[in-house]
Amino acid sequence: MLCDGVRTRPPKWSQLYGPSNRSVAGEVGVLSAVFLSSTVPPDKVNLVIMTANGNCYLGKLMFEKPSAAKEIFNVLIAHIKKPLRTIGGTDLPVYN
Repeated sequence: MLCDGVRTRPPKWSQLYGPSNRSVAGEVGVLSAVFLSSTVPPDKVNLVIMTANGNCYLGKLMFEKPSAAKEIFNVLIAHIKKPLRTIGGTDLPVYN
């Protein structure tokens, strides 16, 4: 996925809390929550993941079109509690 020519998938993960101070990258952990941005228009989807060691991370997917953000949000909300590796194999709509 690209937004304004910048790759946004997989997102960069920022640690929110956990027993260790460890960075992660890629499709790791389990999807815990999905939030559509509260900006107008909503053009970002925020993801919260938990890793096996109990760390929690926040990532962001950005979109050029708010309609794309909303559609991806609707897809991801159905994948709460699933591993990101599983979700990463899901066919998602393509946006230009």
